[in-house]
Amino acid sequence: MYNVHPVYTNWEEEINKVDVCVITIPYVGRMPYLKIASNLKKSVYVEKPFALTVKEHLEISSMFNPNEIAIGFQRRCYKVASDLKDIIVSGIFGSLKTITYNQGYFTLKGGSGYLSDAKLSGGGVIIESAIHSFDQILNYTQAISVTV
Repeated sequence: MYNVHPVYTNWEEEINKVDVCVITIPYVGRMPYLKIASNLKKSVYVEKPFALTVKEHLEISSMFNPNEIAIGFQRRCYKVASDLKDIIVSGIFGSLKTITYNQGYFTLKGGSGYLSDAKLSGGGVIIESAIHSFDQILNYTQAISVTV
C-alpha cells in the first residue's frame, strides 16, 4: 500500500536480537510466529483480529505471561475515545441505557489484498474494522455481557 519493500533476512536468527515481536501479518499466517516467539520467551504485539473463538484466544494467551502479550486496539488511545468514556462514566447526561451500533459505508486502503479474502483476514471488513468500534464500546461501558 505504501510501496515499502521488504528486507529479506533470516528472521529465525534475527528474532534473537529483539525484545518484542510485532506481528501484523494476516490472521491466517500468525500461529507459527506466535509459537516461535513463545518458545523463545519473546513478548508480542499482535494486530487484531487476535482470535476468532474463546478457545483460540485462551490457547494463544496461555503461551505467554500476561505482561508478554498485547493486542492492537490502539484506537482506545484516541482523544475522542477517552472523552466518550469520561462522558459515560461521569453520568453527565444520566445513566447509559443502550447503545445501537451500525457499520456504515467503509472502504479499506490497499486495494484487494488479503482484506478481501475472509479466510486470510480472519473474517473480512467486520472483524477488521468494526471490531475497533466493538472494542471501544466494551471499553467505555466496562461491559460484562454483549448481545450482537
